[in-house]
Amino acid sequence: MDQNNDKLFSTFPPVSTSEWEARITEDLKGADYQKKLIWRTAEGFEVKPYYREEDTEEIGFMNSAPGEYPFVRGNYAGSNDWQIRQDIETDDITEANRLAIDAIKRGATGVGLVAEDIETEKDAEELLKGISLSEVAVHFGAASSYPALVKVFSAYAKNQKLSVDKLKGSFDFDPISYLLLNGDFWKSEKSDMAEVITMVKLGRELMPSMKVINVNGHYFNSAGATMVQELGFALASGAEYLSLISNSGIPVDDAAQRMMFSFGVGSNYFMEIARLRAARLLWAKIVEQYKPLDESSMQMWIHCNTSAWNKTLFDPFVNLLRTTTEAMSAIIGGTQSLSILPFDTFYKDPDEFSNRLARNQQIILKEEVYLDKVVDPSAGSYYIENLTQLIAEAAWKVFLQVEGKGGMIE
Repeated sequence: MDQNNDKLFSTFPPVSTSEWEARITEDLKGADYQKKLIWRTAEGFEVKPYYREEDTEEIGFMNSAPGEYPFVRGNYAGSNDWQIRQDIETDDITEANRLAIDAIKRGATGVGLVAEDIETEKDAEELLKGISLSEVAVHFGAASSYPALVKVFSAYAKNQKLSVDKLKGSFDFDPISYLLLNGDFWKSEKSDMAEVITMVKLGRELMPSMKVINVNGHYFNSAGATMVQELGFALASGAEYLSLISNSGIPVDDAAQRMMFSFGVGSNYFMEIARLRAARLLWAKIVEQYKPLDESSMQMWIHCNTSAWNKTLFDPFVNLLRTTTEAMSAIIGGTQSLSILPFDTFYKDPDEFSNRLARNQQIILKEEVYLDKVVDPSAGSYYIENLTQLIAEAAWKVFLQVEGKGGMIE
């Protein structure tokens, strides 16, 4: 192809925006343009019927590249790879190990495990037996004491002669979400928030490559929040943790690099792609205010779950279609890990068949659609770039409203 940047169809003259608008007005035949063509979203902003290059001129992040601040286009320059995560819901240690091994053999690269009864190294050994922790990410949830769990897992890794720098995964420690879900703290506000600082210190010392604070934004999603509200509230929770940890004297780099965010992804396809891009933009702006020494500290590490609230009991195989488009939104938006809820999880315990389908949805998107090969595939879309900006502005207003009331905890 010629390298002189000639127009592909040079015989067609350019069409100005005013000309497009004139034709649209003519075709509407007197109908109200605002009522017919402007989409007023539940998130509180207006979406135009079309966008052009000129609509991106005032967007500040347009010239950024993947892996560069403010990380709208992704945290990494060379890959869009993500963890295929399967969450094992049983608290039976032996059965959880069996299910995890099976999931890994069939393509999962990360597993979520219930850690309620993991109190000793022997418990950890039984739960993790046969799992290559240097290759598979493990995410622990539902622990009665997360600081104790970190110590148990650290001792187990040491006895197995595993390099802690190669361990991947997270601890689902989030006392703010526990407060929101249960109306009170696990122990007390003072004790639970002190454990936030303890977790960061333990993470820095014992588990340097794992996330020890998880901001569970998906709980807002399940409670009926719009995606803008979910993002704004999650950012407020993250900022609350960041402020608490920094005020204790811990450098912001140590705090931010040990935090992750979990979001619920719904079926509003393009909006969900834009929301994750906006999330990275806003988190980078928040962390930047603490003047981190390492630019990578401003990256948001994201896990996504397909939404639960929009699934049907009456035609459950439709859920496969919904979770597939939701998964695509999360991946194209740049998530680091993804859990797809099995299609039947809304009326019974998932079985081997439904768990296999949930894994295979991701495997197909990776191995056959090659979504891991292209970083920020939506880049340059006038529509998505503008949606990213609109969502960022709307979510920032929610964030400021929460922060203006004294933060998530008063």
